[in-house]
Amino acid sequence: MKSDVVKDVPIRRRVLTSTITNYIGKIIALGTWFFLTPFILHQLGTTNYGLWTLVGSMVAYGSLLDLGIGGAV
Repeated sequence: MKSDVVKDVPIRRRVLTSTITNYIGKIIALGTWFFLTPFILHQLGTTNYGLWTLVGSMVAYGSLLDLGIGGAV
């Protein structure tokens, strides 16, 4: 059973594994955007890239306004 397997793994190891996995994901995402930004800028042009960034920022701020209500419903 899954719960038996989880109980056999010490909590410190699970926390360490989860932390490392989380940081690896963040580094990959950061690297992806670092290399994609010049490509997207070239494809869209400066004006459209600015609009795209503005819309993306507004969507990100809008997700903060959720205040966790979506998970509770």
